[in-house]
Amino acid sequence: LVPGAIEAAAREHARCASTGHPRLWALAQSRARATLERLLRSGKLYPFVGMRPAAAEERFGPDLELPAALPGERPIFFRGTLDRIDRGPAGTGVLDYKSSKRRERARAEVLVTDFQLPLYLLALKARGEQSPFQAGWLSLRTQEFLPLDADRTGPLETFLATDAATRGSAT
Repeated sequence: LVPGAIEAAAREHARCASTGHPRLWALAQSRARATLERLLRSGKLYPFVGMRPAAAEERFGPDLELPAALPGERPIFFRGTLDRIDRGPAGTGVLDYKSSKRRERARAEVLVTDFQLPLYLLALKARGEQSPFQAGWLSLRTQEFLPLDADRTGPLETFLATDAATRGSAT
């Protein structure tokens, strides 16, 4: 199953974009196959209970707005790409794949210098996706899953608030 999936994905990518030197392209496919096989064996393919992969590489923005809420602020507009969206009866999850970030570094950076997952959750909310929302990083190297959890953020409704009253009370 894995070799066939990698071959199909490689053909589709080659149809839409340049793949570079043939030997390097073959090496990239080999690495992708090995990574996917490790991920399948790890049991971490479905990190969100009650959800399954539903979309990948979904773009959002440039109209995703974080409105001005506090004095002196101006609205900020975002665009980006969600690595993976999972859906199910348990809600909607967004998974960000990391190829080198270690768990300790991710924990230290969340909400200090790495605002990717909160932004992705805002994108899900803006798209009208089904709540409750979950998010996390998945290391493709170590297969470690690091969820964005309420211990770090407080209640997600407050954490993701874009209105002045809620944002002001959270500071």
